[in-house]
This record gives sequence, structure tokens and C-alpha cells, in this order.
Amino acid sequence: AFTLRNTAFVDEGCYLFSGHSEWVRLFGGPSPDTDYPSYFSGSPYLYPLIGAVATGVGGLTAARALSLAFMLGATIMLYRATALIFNRRAGVLAGAAFAFSGPALFMSHLATFDAPAVFLLATGLWFALRSADNKVLFLEATGAVVLAIAFKYAALVYAIPIVAITAIVAIPRVGWRWAAAR
Repeated sequence: AFTLRNTAFVDEGCYLFSGHSEWVRLFGGPSPDTDYPSYFSGSPYLYPLIGAVATGVGGLTAARALSLAFMLGATIMLYRATALIFNRRAGVLAGAAFAFSGPALFMSHLATFDAPAVFLLATGLWFALRSADNKVLFLEATGAVVLAIAFKYAALVYAIPIVAITAIVAIPRVGWRWAAAR
């Protein structure tokens, strides 16, 4: 059984080690011997640093608990986005379907780039849905999605539907020309 007490997966170990190496470098120590930006699937200056802090506080369990917190946050944001479009019942069903899906459960158990990227994408979606009436929320949606892409470069694929949803939601309120320009 996969629990939070087993040894680190290769990616987890690499990300967390690189985070500790970067913290050492930031505080005047030697630079890491490895060129992490050349092969990481996300910025080596975001999640690895956050994960290293979590590992410093509570070991691998804390880093994995951080991923669990990000995935719970993504579930909440998915609930809120779905409830905003449809109703609370649909939000609960969407949140439950997401929370108990295999990929969500798997990502919540690993200290990798994936969980914060999914959380930021879900947050960006929620801000995007609410942005038709508020330009500040549009900027927050953009910021969340850009940060998600920085956490995991593959999140760019999921940013495109969020942009499309933003435009579609804005059409009834501001017209198709302004929505398309946005």
C-alpha cells in the first residue's frame, strides 16, 4: 500500500535535494553541480525551494502533506468554479469526482511540481469565471495561470481552455469584441 511513510520516489528526491542545494547557494554556499533547469519539468526556483522548506520542517512526510494540501485546495476551487457555473450540487459532485480520481490521489501523495500547478490552474479557472464583471479578477486569473505554468511547464496545455472559458463567460456581459480582445 502506498502511504506517506515510504521512501522518496526518484523525482521527489531530486526536487527536494535541488531545493536544499539552492537554499545553500542563496545563503552564500557553493552553487549546485547539476544544471537543474535543463531537465526539470518546472522552474527549479519555485517548488523545490518550497518543498525543501517543508522537508526541513517535517521531512518527506511534510513535503507530501504540502502536496496533499495543494490538491485539497484544487478540489475546493473546482467545487467553487462548478458551483458558480451550475449549482452547489454539481459543485459537490465535481469536487468528489476529482478528489477520488486516480490522478488526483496519486498527485496528492507525491512531493512534486504537479500538485501546486493543479491548484493554481483551478484557482485561475475560478478567477477567470468571476472575471467577467471585474478586471482585477482577470489579472488574478492571469497571474495564477502564469504561476501554474512556471511551477510545471506542461500546465501551458491547460491554460488555453481557461483563456477560452474566460472569453466565453465574458461574452454575455461585455460583448464578443471585448471578450475576444481580452
